[in-house]
Amino acid sequence: MSVYYGFFDAKFEESTASYDREYDSADFTQYFGEIIGSGVCIHDNPDSMKVSIQDGSAAVAPGYLFIDGYWLKNDADYVVSLPADGVYAVLAQLDLGNRMIRIDVQQKREDASYPDALVLAFADAQGNVEDTRYDTSLCGVIGSAGSLATKIEFAIQYIDTEIEGRLEQAEAQINAKVEELDDKIAEVDAQVAKLAPPAVGTIKFSASQSIEDGWLKCDGSFVSEQEYPELVAALGKLTPSQDKFNLIEYSGDIQGVGISNFVLYEDYLWTYCLDNHTLYGIPVNGGELKSVSTSSEDTHFNSLVHPSMDYPLALSIVPRKVGAGAVVFIAQMLSDSPIQPGGDGNDAAKSDDIQKVIPIFSGELSVESESMTMKMPVLTIKDGISTKDPVYSSYIWEWYALSNRKCVPYIVSVLKDGVEQYYCAVGCRKAWRYDTSSHVNKYQDGGLAVLVWDDSSTEGDIITEDTAGCDGRVGFSTKNKDHAVSVSFPLQSSQSYASSSSYPTNMFNASGRSGSVELLPYLGPLNIAGSDKMIAQFDITCVHWVSKLSGTSKTVTPLVSSLPAMAKTFLDAAQYLWEKDIYFIFVGTGIIFSRTLETGDFGYLDTTGVIGIITQYGDLRYDSDTGTVYIMGIDSTNQCKAAKIKLDTLYNYANDGAWLPLIASNGVPAYIKAKETEG
Repeated sequence: MSVYYGFFDAKFEESTASYDREYDSADFTQYFGEIIGSGVCIHDNPDSMKVSIQDGSAAVAPGYLFIDGYWLKNDADYVVSLPADGVYAVLAQLDLGNRMIRIDVQQKREDASYPDALVLAFADAQGNVEDTRYDTSLCGVIGSAGSLATKIEFAIQYIDTEIEGRLEQAEAQINAKVEELDDKIAEVDAQVAKLAPPAVGTIKFSASQSIEDGWLKCDGSFVSEQEYPELVAALGKLTPSQDKFNLIEYSGDIQGVGISNFVLYEDYLWTYCLDNHTLYGIPVNGGELKSVSTSSEDTHFNSLVHPSMDYPLALSIVPRKVGAGAVVFIAQMLSDSPIQPGGDGNDAAKSDDIQKVIPIFSGELSVESESMTMKMPVLTIKDGISTKDPVYSSYIWEWYALSNRKCVPYIVSVLKDGVEQYYCAVGCRKAWRYDTSSHVNKYQDGGLAVLVWDDSSTEGDIITEDTAGCDGRVGFSTKNKDHAVSVSFPLQSSQSYASSSSYPTNMFNASGRSGSVELLPYLGPLNIAGSDKMIAQFDITCVHWVSKLSGTSKTVTPLVSSLPAMAKTFLDAAQYLWEKDIYFIFVGTGIIFSRTLETGDFGYLDTTGVIGIITQYGDLRYDSDTGTVYIMGIDSTNQCKAAKIKLDTLYNYANDGAWLPLIASNGVPAYIKAKETEG
């Protein structure tokens, strides 16, 4: 039988360089767990941690709660988003792995089992809330006979001040001993190094201020290949480092989480929020957030749905090629649906199709404006005509299969014969051929279907271009030099070629020998065009590409071992940096990058220390004029974050050098063997 007691002051033993007794978090949580238990603290605050619905999201009121001795304090309404359908548990979840308590939502379970969690309420986005705080099987409350909350505050304050101060004193004494030991270790290392010198690229930790020649501090700085050829060969080529990123500080809040992609225009990163129909501009150099409210007399303006990977909300800002200013476009493909221009003169039906299936709204953008009126630039589609084939005795009827699974409705403009035309990828062409001599019907697949219009009228036309099949997401993109790039992979081993094609020119056409490819079973990100390789489907585990120079196609694995569990791909958070000849893929926790897209040639840059973890609407943009990469999106607290890094223009990335790693442990820096030394 044992007796345990505490807490008492610890004494420092000089002989062992340690304290005679130590307490850790388990001692404190066990103490609080015994006297407090688990539940919501309602002392002097009956609404503590109470859940309400605000604009379809769950808002958790200020308050305290305890779970197994661990505590959480909420000092303002904490908002978490609710999915549109179903009933969800709003709960506080104890996460020992990440050392935190998080407020989250989970699908309501039939067995009412929520381990290590307090269920605060069951709620849905329609405003229905069931308060479960007093249900002891799900949560429970903690009363306060004797001013418990005051005692809790005192205990927490004691931990934060008295004990922390003593720990700092102990740490200072331990560091002094560490320095003495490091000096001894350095003497031994020097003798060992003479017998078996470490290889270039070896890393060691040392608190000593005296480091022998040939070693460099791992501080993230750049080293040239000319000066340190062996080290650069060991590290790999030049890559950016986290300490070069800067968080963009701006005043103001982006309200709501239903946002579009981001567009760089006039020194602002613009995004459109569907929740309140507002266009927001984050100043890239910091400052005040711009907001431009939008409205429309068209009833279809309210038919847009909450954006997702299935139904992205596409924001395009197109500077005019004729005249001044820029046009803002908001577009969304709402379904997979056919449009049949079939020569019947029924423009009204086609007008209804285009507005219900792919509503497009436009407005004139002025950075100084506070509001903007939106209208639909395309109201009707030109009639199609059944045509007679000049060679065969047959007639052809055409229709177009619109596809939200394949196309992202970004919009670009092209100048043709002095007229500015707007292009938007909407699906693919289908045709039905009837042979009048044999009386045989035959269906045919065509190329990419493109909606085209100009400012002279509200009538648009759907044209087709012979392009490769769409095994990835296609859309006209400024990142792809205003082209729509489609890629097709063989699905059977008997089909030996993969191919890519682009519109409006053949800039990215390619064909490569390939085996069968197992395509990803979900809607992936937008295709990426580079100077040589075109990427179709990809995620954090595999990348499918076709090369127009080598005549090959491959499926490769990035093999980034340090990739965090929260990493994921987004719709349009990747880009080929043309001047740097390198691919960047932002995955929420950092950037995967590669020059060759070959297995073993991928690097990873963690950005969580600068921008946190981006969980929704992640985006990456590169401004070639300033050599700046921007990353942005919504983080785990539903805040819109943006950061930037200016890439050094003096170096050709991946060719002329490398960045040293940025490594330290408990304040002790790391050093890397940079070159061989004599003796």
